[in-house]
Amino acid sequence: MSRTSVFRTRGARLEPWMLAVAAAFVGAAAATVAVALRSGVHLLFEALKPLREHWWGMLVLPALGAMLGVAIIRVLFREPGGHGVSAVLASVTRRGGHMRRRSVVSRLIGSLVNVAAGGSAGLEGPIAFSAAAVGSNLAGGLRMAERQRVLLLGCGVAGGIGAIFNAPLTGMIFTMEVVLAEWTLGALLPIAIAATVATEIGRLALGAEGAFRTSFDPSWGAHDLAASAVLGAAAGLLSVVLVAGIFRGERITRALKKSFISGPLGLTAGLAGLGVGALGLLVPEAIGEGYGTVNAALGGELLLGPGLLLLLGAKLLTTTITLGSNAPGGIFAPALVLGSVLGYGFGALLHTLLPEVGFAVPSFFALAAMAGLVSGAMQAPFTGIMLALETTNGWEGTLPLILVAVISVLVSRTFLRHSLYTWELAERGELMRPGSDRRILAELRAEEILDRESVRI
Repeated sequence: MSRTSVFRTRGARLEPWMLAVAAAFVGAAAATVAVALRSGVHLLFEALKPLREHWWGMLVLPALGAMLGVAIIRVLFREPGGHGVSAVLASVTRRGGHMRRRSVVSRLIGSLVNVAAGGSAGLEGPIAFSAAAVGSNLAGGLRMAERQRVLLLGCGVAGGIGAIFNAPLTGMIFTMEVVLAEWTLGALLPIAIAATVATEIGRLALGAEGAFRTSFDPSWGAHDLAASAVLGAAAGLLSVVLVAGIFRGERITRALKKSFISGPLGLTAGLAGLGVGALGLLVPEAIGEGYGTVNAALGGELLLGPGLLLLLGAKLLTTTITLGSNAPGGIFAPALVLGSVLGYGFGALLHTLLPEVGFAVPSFFALAAMAGLVSGAMQAPFTGIMLALETTNGWEGTLPLILVAVISVLVSRTFLRHSLYTWELAERGELMRPGSDRRILAELRAEEILDRESVRI
């Protein structure tokens, strides 16, 4: 092809602009879904606060929320339970980006009820699922090709994550690192547009501040970097315990569903919710999203002592119970809470054991461990790093934070074959990433590899 003919190919110039315009629409729609979910959760959580002041309300509300959330998803909308990200990955790798229209609102409503009632879960899983369905159905309405439909699905995920956390880079990186598993210019451009549009709309509706507030001294030294390596190993081990606990809870849930006739109605999730409520009676901070705990850790306001270890254990149990019961919700928020408590306690321990060294404040290590827990649970270091940095605006501690995240992933991959999101698909042999042999073979049709030129003997 001559150089002059390159500039006459209309399709090569038009397609990126078509995708860019479509990505902007997907970003706006994803932001609307994200704003509705976050605002709804906060309003309903505050509305139920008077009931949680009574012991029976604290005990029963998480059970009712889990039962109702599961029933909404599995009975009303007839979709599988869980966090939803695995279903998005399956749509990308196995179904060419196709998602049903009902998926736009199924987990949106189910997770709203579950998290607002006190379930220990986050919102990134449900918003990724709902926003991905927005992009998929918009592409279907425009009759786009499979490749374009997958990209718009990714645009929805990036926009939803960016809007709900006020973190556009996190939305982009999560989409490319976890959902699409590819880093190409053709994928980056529309995803960046969707994340930008969605985040700006989210800021207009929810405010321009990050999810968390930091007020500590960001200065650190070489000794803090060395301590961060130890913290990274601890964060990796805790993330392994978290993911393994969730998997164990899912196995128990499947066994209980076979024993109870009303399993599809959310009875097992209701039983798990009673356990969450019982732990909430003991440690009220262990239920819900837990953003107040993160802000307390970053502000140096957490009380030191045995209560901190109790909070860490209670939050770990409520998260494994909630997500292990297939109640709708995500792992971002619980991982951030666990990381903040672990890092804060680690920093306080350093000051107690080695006061003469002059380590950074405990809040500094809380921020680093937040990235470590998210990275280890998802085995996605870039996502964990950017989530912690963008939601806290803690860019001064980037180097120790990177070290904690990377070591956490190394520890996680040592004990776990796959991450929380990819385990189910990988064990079924359905996780086919771009460029892999399985993905290439799956996209080939039999007629494409037949040799039609036979030799007559």
